[in-house]
Amino acid sequence: MYNLDVGIELVSKKILLFDPIQNSFAFIAKDESHFLNYLRWYLEYTIMPDTLKSSDDIRTMFREKIIKAVGGDEYSNYYTFIFPSEEYLNEHRILQFPFKF
Repeated sequence: MYNLDVGIELVSKKILLFDPIQNSFAFIAKDESHFLNYLRWYLEYTIMPDTLKSSDDIRTMFREKIIKAVGGDEYSNYYTFIFPSEEYLNEHRILQFPFKF
C-alpha cells in the first residue's frame, strides 16, 4: 500500500499532498473550502458506473470541473493524474509531484 499525506501550508493556507517516499509534494487546492469542493465532485465521480468513468470525455469533464473547483490551473498537475486521458496513461505510470523538499 502506498500512503500519501494531506496537509495545509500555514502561510498561504493551500492544501498540499505529500509523498514521503519521493520527498515531494503538490498543491492540490487553494484552501479548505476549495478542497471540500473537490471532495464533492470526486464522490460524485466515484459513484458513477464504471462504463461511464472509462470514457475520456467524462474524465475530461470531471477534471475540468474539479480544477475550477479547487482554484484553477495551478493545481492541474495532480488532477490530470487522477482523471487521466488515454494519452496521459500511455506516457505516465506514476504520479510525479512538482515540488521537492
